[in-house]
Amino acid sequence: MISAVVNFFIDIHIRFLKLCEKHELHLAFLLALTTGMRQSEILALRWKDVDLEQSVLYVRQTLSHDGKQIYQDTKTKSSMRTITLIDRTLGELEAQKRKYEKKRRSAGARSFKIMI
Repeated sequence: MISAVVNFFIDIHIRFLKLCEKHELHLAFLLALTTGMRQSEILALRWKDVDLEQSVLYVRQTLSHDGKQIYQDTKTKSSMRTITLIDRTLGELEAQKRKYEKKRRSAGARSFKIMI
């Protein structure tokens, strides 16, 4: 019974990600579903928090609910953590980084800190 429920939710998540594949927040949705990160953690994620070579990301800060302030601390000490990325999420992050690097170069900007 439990495995049927788990398979049902996995199927729902896969369908959802497929439906929103072209949406600008697809990566945020993918991070939420594959890492368990909170919205405030995802929206505060910076490129320096991601280690593509080690396939991990570091949750170090959060965004306030009104979106106006970044807190350098997480909700609790245990919320500050390292998350190992699955291959699909890692691939999407690599693609996003290439896309932003291209935008950065064409805009003449030095760097983009926030990812999403």
